[in-house]
Amino acid sequence: MQKIDVGTCYRIVFEALAQGGGVQSIVDALFAYTKMPVHVVNNSFKVIAASFDRTTGSPHLDEMIDKKIVPLEVVIGEYCRLGYLELLEKHQKSIVVDWGVIEVPQASAAIRINGHIAGLCATTFSDQEQALEALEVNDILCKALAIEFERQQRAEGQAFDPIHQVLTRELFRDLMPEQEQKGSSDLINSSLLRPGYQMAVITSIVPNNTMVQYVQMAIVDVFPGTFYLNTGEYLYLFIDDLPEGDKAKNRNQIIGQLMGKYQCFCGLSGVFDDLGKRSNFRLRAQKALEVGHAIHPDKNLYFFDEYYLEIVASYAAEGLGEVGYTLPELEKLLEIDRKKGTDYYFTLKTHLVLGNNMNLTAAKMHIHRNTLVYRLAKIEEITGVNINDLEVIRRLKAAMTLRYVAETMRHHENPSCPQHQDFWARLL
Repeated sequence: MQKIDVGTCYRIVFEALAQGGGVQSIVDALFAYTKMPVHVVNNSFKVIAASFDRTTGSPHLDEMIDKKIVPLEVVIGEYCRLGYLELLEKHQKSIVVDWGVIEVPQASAAIRINGHIAGLCATTFSDQEQALEALEVNDILCKALAIEFERQQRAEGQAFDPIHQVLTRELFRDLMPEQEQKGSSDLINSSLLRPGYQMAVITSIVPNNTMVQYVQMAIVDVFPGTFYLNTGEYLYLFIDDLPEGDKAKNRNQIIGQLMGKYQCFCGLSGVFDDLGKRSNFRLRAQKALEVGHAIHPDKNLYFFDEYYLEIVASYAAEGLGEVGYTLPELEKLLEIDRKKGTDYYFTLKTHLVLGNNMNLTAAKMHIHRNTLVYRLAKIEEITGVNINDLEVIRRLKAAMTLRYVAETMRHHENPSCPQHQDFWARLL
């Protein structure tokens, strides 16, 4: 096992950088000296360079080398679960990643351009005595790769469709940093965008942008020409020229499949034709994602129209506060249920949801009709209201909806908060 000289590593990588052969040539030059396998991925987790002299013995790592992409089992599994990605985002220098899935330790680090992560670099070592050397080698490599990445980004930026770039900037102008919002363009109102617009907001199940990067790459592959802005936490999409009928259902099905595959969640606005309202519809997509995921965390796709009532209720509940939306008569029912173990509140809600139909309510609750008659009489006695009065029905259903949405959102944001056991997730 040869002793690696840091000065020699510097000379090798920067000579290779100066020759302009690209990322792979830099990696190959360093590997020829150190004999330690190196792997480089971009921020979409595509393998853009790898140097090694034999298979690693790790199925996942060999698959990564062969298919040129980091396996999802690695990214979703050990890498995110054990928090390595978060560590790389926080540390400026390489850290040792001794993960169970890959089965071989690595010195890993983020490749940064102007403070933003553009990719990841890992140097594998087989002997613990090489750990410190691997860390130093990987740090040197990351410095050279950051320069090469930036050079390539500038070159690629010149090759992009300038019209698409301008439209993207205009479509997401209010989400961009202040310095990016300067200037104006009339292209946003041109015929380059075909009516039938929709906004989408995507986020990941993990507390970083790993899966967001993956799903961005997949969406652009499946729907080329899509306008998007990736802020790290969220991926914002602007879709134009929407299909109709079965084609629209097929597109939504594809998006849903991508969300499931990459463990992401997507909120979709309704369709609109006025570009001036795109920010409003983006907010609709954001609220569909936020409220829909709180109510149905097992789903991946949330449509604004399907959660309209709950979204409106979330605004009302937040604005009014608990004191503002609770009704004394319902609080009495809940208090008695808590003290005596009755289920008057659930009985009333089920009855109201089913249109005050005695037979349907009894069947839904699996109780005898006479038992239901007795319960409803007790409910009227406790609340002091006529539960068949239309104005009373409207008021009670609104209060129940507000309570459910408020408590669901609180529980979603802080799982330690108790959640009201409402057996029907939504008012039909």
